[in-house]
Amino acid sequence: RGRSPSLVALTHAHPDHLGAAAAVCQAFSAPLACHAADADAAAGKAPMQPSGWQITISNQVFGGPPHPVSRLLSEGDELAGFRVWHAPGHTPGHLVLFREQDGVAIVGDVLLGMHLVTLRAGLHSPPPFFCTDVAENRRSMLKVFEARPSQILFGHGRPQPSGPNWDDFAAGIQKQVFEASHRDDRLESA
Repeated sequence: RGRSPSLVALTHAHPDHLGAAAAVCQAFSAPLACHAADADAAAGKAPMQPSGWQITISNQVFGGPPHPVSRLLSEGDELAGFRVWHAPGHTPGHLVLFREQDGVAIVGDVLLGMHLVTLRAGLHSPPPFFCTDVAENRRSMLKVFEARPSQILFGHGRPQPSGPNWDDFAAGIQKQVFEASHRDDRLESA
């Protein structure tokens, strides 16, 4: 309360997360920060990833003007007590912010706290058409679960405290990662 933001940090450069960034940065004279792999998209110098009609429509509904990125964030940086993790897959430069002190994880869209069609609460993977690399996103999801967060804050959905459903969801993702890696191994040896 009564404090102005000194930095606007993006988890990733998709229209629904970038939409008001320029206005907030300008209103508070705050710099914009994101990972280098998403910086050109945030600044309007490159198309958002992945490309497709879904991103085009999302941009028309949620998009705001691009804004120059003043600070590049990397794995291990610290922001207000949160450690920055590079968590690619949803976008090449997707970031997760994790606060070790209390186990809070801000995950952007690596994981969703609701189904985007039914709006039903719960843990969900982002739809494949919104990911640049589905397999890489699954590995990023596992990184979140391996940290054993006490609470996850999503880009979509209400915050969720840890619970038994997390272990089941993580086990399902681990199985998908394992099966995909073995499928890739079989293709390479054929």
